[in-house]
Amino acid sequence: MNKYSIEDKILMIQNYFENKKSVSAAIRKFCNEKKIKKSKDYPSYSTVNRLITKFLSTGSVANLKQSGRPLVGEDKVQQIKCIIDEANSSGKLISVRTLAVETAIPTSTVYKILTRELSLYPYKYSLVQTLSSAAITSRLLFCQEFIKKMENDVDYLERILFTDECNFYVNGFVNKQNVRFWGSEKPNLRIEKAPFCQKVTVWCGISYRFVVGPFFFDSGTVNGDGYRDMIESFLIPHLKSHRRLTKTIYMQDGATPHTAKKTRDLLEANFPSGVISRFTTFEWPSHSPDLNPCDYFLWGFMKDSIYGPNQVYNVTNLKENIEKCFKELPTYVIKSAITNIHCRVTKCIDQNGKHFE
Repeated sequence: MNKYSIEDKILMIQNYFENKKSVSAAIRKFCNEKKIKKSKDYPSYSTVNRLITKFLSTGSVANLKQSGRPLVGEDKVQQIKCIIDEANSSGKLISVRTLAVETAIPTSTVYKILTRELSLYPYKYSLVQTLSSAAITSRLLFCQEFIKKMENDVDYLERILFTDECNFYVNGFVNKQNVRFWGSEKPNLRIEKAPFCQKVTVWCGISYRFVVGPFFFDSGTVNGDGYRDMIESFLIPHLKSHRRLTKTIYMQDGATPHTAKKTRDLLEANFPSGVISRFTTFEWPSHSPDLNPCDYFLWGFMKDSIYGPNQVYNVTNLKENIEKCFKELPTYVIKSAITNIHCRVTKCIDQNGKHFE
């Protein structure tokens, strides 16, 4: 929050209380009043949420004075620097936890040394698909239309149920969120795929106000019949029981089981508010995991939680960990991830539909 003045912070707090304690509405109003147009300048949901939490607990928006006491001795700083330099030169990925164990320094202190003392940043490797000209065009058109829908309907984003499937492996492959390359510049890293092992295929849906799932596909794969059975026996009854079915806009990607005619007919018959998918009136663009919060947030967050503090021994244990993780998903984190879509579609438009990360 250092880049915002005291007046800016007070304005955010006022907007929050004037708009029925809605962080999203407070952000929108702040950007309008300050005439902020570039997505990179938007205050993030988590930033404003922290400001509100601090104000409610302290009654002030001012930053507390920081102690000038050094974090740790210079010898420890140099020790961490040597480990990082050696890891980077050998192409090895290393986590903050590993550094903490090797140096006997608390994890939080290691992170502060990396960022404050050594001015390093954590980079994760990413896998992206090559975009054809048609895919680039469809991404651009989708994002432009998405912006219009959000502008015309203030509740549009909050009514979308974003869905996806993901494979969780017993051996933890690939836990991309748990390893980082620490450096002053972003590297170009690739990781070789691990051998086959047991897996669990999971479906879920997340929205601004609720989560549906997890649903496990016992076959380990998703086909049209299994996907429709999940919708009819699991998803629709759940939404009906919570009186959300008619208000929900259903989003899915263009995977073959999703786009079969029987599946499309089933969705269109049960989601009168709309379906975002391939071969519908509002088509989801291909190769766009960077626009789906399940992809750019949920699965990585879950794998960090499941494989980090818990040891996975078998499929049964893995399913238990997944269910536990879903129950403990922080609501404010989900809201922040979904609110971030506005920033992402804006960046995609700025890049004319190309990758923006």
